[in-house]
Amino acid sequence: MVGKFKLKLKKNSKPFTNIKFDLAILKTNQTIREKYQISVQNKFEALGDAEELEQQWENFKSAIMEAATEEEVETAVKKMNHGKATGPDNISVELIEALEDFGIGKVTHLLNEIYDTGQIPTDLSKSIFIA
Repeated sequence: MVGKFKLKLKKNSKPFTNIKFDLAILKTNQTIREKYQISVQNKFEALGDAEELEQQWENFKSAIMEAATEEEVETAVKKMNHGKATGPDNISVELIEALEDFGIGKVTHLLNEIYDTGQIPTDLSKSIFIA
């Protein structure tokens, strides 16, 4: 038995545009190579952007994954406002500064421990708000 079959090709949901080269304009092999190279570079340019973006993300992750240093903590403490009320822990900016290296060291250790474990001590997770 012989039957007729019709193949119906589905249209691609995303139209694909082929780059057509006018061979009358492209007279030499060198010109053809250059135009083809430009065409290929344009198609894969997005991959280069993705690699650059991935490298930036890796740099960002490595920057935030590093432990806090005493210098960073000292700089942050110096930028904090003075004369503010303490929280339930009764630790003020002035107290940390008065303890100098010891205070900065303890705060640095505490911050790194919080970062490593993901656990914030209950004393630090409470605050007093006066309206």
